[in-house]
Amino acid sequence: MNIIYFTTAIDGNDYDHYSIRWKESINPTIQVYHNKLIRCLSINNTVSVLSYRPFSRTLCIDRRLKKEHKEVNGVSYNYLKVKRPLQARKRSYSTQTRKIMEKLNKEKALIVTDTLNTTVVEEAKKMAKKYAIPIVGVFINSPSGVDGTPKEYTTHLYEICNDLDGYICTTDELNAYFNRNKKPYLRVEGIVENLPKTELNIKKPYIYYNGTLKEKFGIYNLVRAYKDLNLKDVDLYISGYQGNNEELKKKVLGNPNIHLLYNIPYKDVLAYEANAIVNINCHPFSEDNDRYTVPFKVLDYLDSGVPTISVKNTRLMKTYKNDLIWIKTNDVEELKAAISKVVPLTKEERDDYAATGKEKVVRDYSFETTSIALDKFINKFNK
Repeated sequence: MNIIYFTTAIDGNDYDHYSIRWKESINPTIQVYHNKLIRCLSINNTVSVLSYRPFSRTLCIDRRLKKEHKEVNGVSYNYLKVKRPLQARKRSYSTQTRKIMEKLNKEKALIVTDTLNTTVVEEAKKMAKKYAIPIVGVFINSPSGVDGTPKEYTTHLYEICNDLDGYICTTDELNAYFNRNKKPYLRVEGIVENLPKTELNIKKPYIYYNGTLKEKFGIYNLVRAYKDLNLKDVDLYISGYQGNNEELKKKVLGNPNIHLLYNIPYKDVLAYEANAIVNINCHPFSEDNDRYTVPFKVLDYLDSGVPTISVKNTRLMKTYKNDLIWIKTNDVEELKAAISKVVPLTKEERDDYAATGKEKVVRDYSFETTSIALDKFINKFNK
């Protein structure tokens, strides 16, 4: 099929260059998920991407973004020009979208759209209606679950996303929330790379965390737990996005064994995960997150072949109950106890402990597995 993908995501290498043009690091989670989904769809389909790149007048160093077209591993990327004034930007998006759509092959086509940005959804819906093309939405989080999202934005997004032709969601609860008309649905909880290990030139064993650096998501608890354990022979590496970098620096001040990497390319994240002695997810448990989201980092941790410590997740605990160290909360004492279980293990013991989880996560979430499920799903719209 001809897949026309509307999104804020861009090619992974381009994202690495673009993200450093921001004064405050942006959340790469949405980018990584959609990038993987695009690559899965491209295995057996033609994929054209219309990318409405994220932009901020105050946080983005660039004053405007030029339009660009490129072919990357069989995927056709169309980066729309981004103007600085918001209203002019929206009018420009409509004009550019129309011109790009005129050139695309719309025979046996399916529109797939990112759903956390109202502009993206609205442009996708207009083109679906104009060309009588079925449209499928991709949902990885409820709007209210996105930090800082106002209620009116959430309400609007909910209303414009409830009449699509199909739904790809990370959880059944997300599908129930948006898919009120019981349209075709596919659950894609996550996708793992399953890449060969990239060795790092780091001699000392280390614990690794990647994710948001905001205090409320547990990173300060992890730093305190590490300090309390006084692990002189094991370092702590931290990478991630957002948060108060200056405050975090104060928390680690005076401890040369804690390394702040901040926002690094996704391929580097995978390398740090694969070379650690343990990877940690210390995000606090909440009913909403448990219901509507999947902790993608835990899937990547399992894929690394390294032991994982994670705050509980009802969905993943069903499959991976004995394949990682689950903790009830991100309390400092719980983190210390969990870390203490892993640090004394030999490399062989760590490899054995992580092997089954690695095998399962590749079985369930590899590109090959996901591509087969996606093709079966999108063929429902090939009429």
